[in-house]
Amino acid sequence: MRSARRVVLVSMALVTAGALAACGGGGQASDGDGVGSSPVATATLTQQAAPTDPAAERTVSFFDIKPGDCLNMSDVETGIEATLVDCGNAHDAEVFAETTMTDAEFPGDEAAQAQAETYCVQAFGSYVGVEHQNSKYEIYYFTPTQETWAGRDDRLISCIIYDTAPYTGTLEGANQ
Repeated sequence: MRSARRVVLVSMALVTAGALAACGGGGQASDGDGVGSSPVATATLTQQAAPTDPAAERTVSFFDIKPGDCLNMSDVETGIEATLVDCGNAHDAEVFAETTMTDAEFPGDEAAQAQAETYCVQAFGSYVGVEHQNSKYEIYYFTPTQETWAGRDDRLISCIIYDTAPYTGTLEGANQ
């Protein structure tokens, strides 16, 4: 499992409104132990309609991705924006869940990442139909940072499922 944090460069934000820095990546995570409900988060698993034709494809900030959006991991790993693609076209990732952290203060990077891992691993099983540790698919997630928590009121954890090979459609109910 890999993670990323939304990052805002404060100095650039002063010069260019809403400027974002590159998202940092994490390493492989645990085997899924510790799955449980987080007392400091509320969840949303609702699907949102993704673009339905090439003309509807659009580039968005990672602050604006939503469940149901299809994209490619190359955007996630290298940029601050993603091109949302029609889920009927080839892609290798999709946003499958999100939750809002309800802590009064930023809990720290490790605590935010632990909440994201717990939530995304738990939501994964409901979405795909098998538990993460028994699946061929990977999880990537975004969490707030101290900077985005304070500067953008960012509380969102976004969960992304991805495959190493492109696919069409959705991985919801894939049972793999």
